[in-house]
Amino acid sequence: MKAVFILTLVGCVCAKAPLYNTDDDTAIADEYIVVLRNNITDDGRAAHMDKVKHIFKTSDLAKSRVKHEFLIGDLVGYTITAPRGIVERLRESPDVDYIEANQVVKGHSGHESTENTLELNETEEKCHVQRMAGWNLVRTNQRMLNIDGRFSYKASSDGTGVTVYVMDSGINTQHTEFEGRASWGVDFVDDPSPFTDRNGHGTHVAGIIGGKTFGVAKKVKLVAVRTMNQNSSGKTDNLILAIEWITKDVKKHKEKKPTYKAITNMSLGTSRSAALNAAIAAAANESMIFVVSAGNDQTDACSASPASAEAAITVAATNAVDKFSTTFSNYGTCVDILAPGEDIQSAWINSNYSVMSMTGTSQAAPHVAGVIARYLSYFRDSTGIISPETVRNWVVGLSSKDMVQEIPDEDTPNNLLFLDCY
Repeated sequence: MKAVFILTLVGCVCAKAPLYNTDDDTAIADEYIVVLRNNITDDGRAAHMDKVKHIFKTSDLAKSRVKHEFLIGDLVGYTITAPRGIVERLRESPDVDYIEANQVVKGHSGHESTENTLELNETEEKCHVQRMAGWNLVRTNQRMLNIDGRFSYKASSDGTGVTVYVMDSGINTQHTEFEGRASWGVDFVDDPSPFTDRNGHGTHVAGIIGGKTFGVAKKVKLVAVRTMNQNSSGKTDNLILAIEWITKDVKKHKEKKPTYKAITNMSLGTSRSAALNAAIAAAANESMIFVVSAGNDQTDACSASPASAEAAITVAATNAVDKFSTTFSNYGTCVDILAPGEDIQSAWINSNYSVMSMTGTSQAAPHVAGVIARYLSYFRDSTGIISPETVRNWVVGLSSKDMVQEIPDEDTPNNLLFLDCY
């Protein structure tokens, strides 16, 4: 009976579905992401899953199982724990588009501890002006390099009415930087301390996006989507599940409030993943906006994910003297824009008042997410859909051209993030 059932799953003599990333250093043993053909019907999907689950049930392999199923727009698939033999059987199914090994995902930061206190000061003319602001905030405000400590923005575009989902290690939502604007969404990490940022990376990233002192968009709402553990490490399959959750959550909010506006920040990465890139593309087709870090491997960003995702806005890093961060930042044609990424101060997890200085493309990406949040905030009362491509064209079009020196690859766009008192 078992042999007959397997033949039914195969259904035809077809070329095997591709199998990706099994030889990568980031591959996780016996964990896979299976992507089905995008023209499969609901009934076809259900029938396929019944057959797959039956294979696992009759395999006598205790650890073999379907972990999760996902559906993001037209992207359909599931994640499994299974030996290579079962994977080879699944590759023969006409329902399967491709399979890839699950991979380890890492945050794109390094850090050193430092304490500082900054204050938001008085309003000048039509702009709120923060004095003694960090060099990174100041630089986003200037066409020419002049770190004068002043960061300005208008109340009409301070992030109000916009939500940023932070796919990361979590957020210390009680930190004073967030003024009650940060909350927990979902936790995909198998951890004895759920809904806790045990690493600090996510809290730091969130502070750059929307902290009252260190943030670009000082009134934005922040939602923690935990995909990385205390070691700033996660898995590709959990990123896909997180994207699915965020897409559904945004849709739910839009049904209740048509003016709801959202962005997702992903300051993390792994080897190039067709499944992860496809998940971002499918969500972008639902008008989801993604800002991602280019990576810290001093290599072509097109070799990494989500940096290589065409539907995402990919951010490389610069320093305080307008030089490319050549000691770590990825580069290349997959990069869309450059932003500050060295010695960036933001919120930390040691207390509800602690501060940390960190470096990486993980720090560059949230500057862009914050600027986009300010842009969307200007349209906070609009029910119209602002597409990811419109947002990309706006933020790249507004950027300062040819300001950054020592870019290691001539194909890397020399577009430095900019938004004045908008």
